[in-house]
Amino acid sequence: MGEEKKEFNFKREIAIRKKVIISIFVGLIIIFTTIGLLYKFNDEFHEMVDKKILKKNISTENVPTIDLDAKKANQMCVYSKYIAVLNDKKVSVYDNYGEKVREIEVDINNAIFSASNKYLAIAEYEGKNFYLLLDDTYLWSGTIEGEIKQIYVNPNGYIAIVTTDATYKSIVIVYNQEGSELIRKYLSSTRVIDVGISKDNKNIALAELDTSGTLIQSSIEIISIENTIKNSDKSEVFTYSANKGSLITEIRYQDKNRLLCMYDDHIQIISENFESTDIQLHNKNETYASVNLNNGFVYVTEDLKGLFKSKLTVHIQANQGNKGSQYEIQEVAKEIYVCDNVIAVNVGLDTYFINENGGLLKKVSSKQEITNISFSSNLAVIAFKDRLEIINL
Repeated sequence: MGEEKKEFNFKREIAIRKKVIISIFVGLIIIFTTIGLLYKFNDEFHEMVDKKILKKNISTENVPTIDLDAKKANQMCVYSKYIAVLNDKKVSVYDNYGEKVREIEVDINNAIFSASNKYLAIAEYEGKNFYLLLDDTYLWSGTIEGEIKQIYVNPNGYIAIVTTDATYKSIVIVYNQEGSELIRKYLSSTRVIDVGISKDNKNIALAELDTSGTLIQSSIEIISIENTIKNSDKSEVFTYSANKGSLITEIRYQDKNRLLCMYDDHIQIISENFESTDIQLHNKNETYASVNLNNGFVYVTEDLKGLFKSKLTVHIQANQGNKGSQYEIQEVAKEIYVCDNVIAVNVGLDTYFINENGGLLKKVSSKQEITNISFSSNLAVIAFKDRLEIINL
């Protein structure tokens, strides 16, 4: 009888423990579900968690800084985990703590930048010189004829430069990561608005604009780099002409080598197999749109609630066709920036950094108006006349 009683008590104790564990587990699920719903739908609770628990709200008074000489014409660009500052024909490269790690001499006064992954391309706007950096290392430089209008670098270090001269409206030159010229494209009747190189280095896409007619004509031309090297007569792979009057503004190669093309009234998605799909954008409250993401596109709507009140909504739509995500701000936007998987919204003294899933990365507050913002997936820099303030995202 004693052994049976012990066994009964043991089984009873095990059963009680199971019930307690299940009750705790169910309770935790209810608690976390409640917290999640409050975080998603209760603005006050959401803001409190971001500020007090997740520490997403920060002040620029508590971040690393880089001091600048306000008398100099400072230009800056963020790439990967580095910050490049150009003045006096020198590029100073800083890490994400504000420490200078390299200084590179360049023959550039008025720079244009292009950053992708760990690469940074710099060129003299309407000049002849350009340079390529990998992290904090100088790789190579070049000089071209004509005037440089645009420079673009893809994640593998392939460069496309758009120039112009007295004969051609646009000339596009492509280099590999070692500095060897691959192809050269001359356009006499259209002007290149934007350019992109696919992530597998196989194709270059040109966004072109023809203004010679009564209505503007936008078009996309995709050229096979490999075929052009072998035989220039077989270089053209895909050509698309938009409806007359539709203005092309931006193109971007994204994941799976999809090409997204931004027009003033719609977005065109061109697959790796050159199949084209259009998405119309006709929202009267839409104030901004961009395809400069890793995957999908973003557009912003603003609703005025009164003389001094406004609600801004950032809509992020992935290419897969799901419902997308949103982030709302009870402010009026002054500037909006998009890079890789981050959207930055400057509302004056505050800047919101939002990820491509619609979540807040950081809300950065400052005591004075921001003059410029540059960022990558990892790092953001807010520029003032006399300093740069560094935020690790």
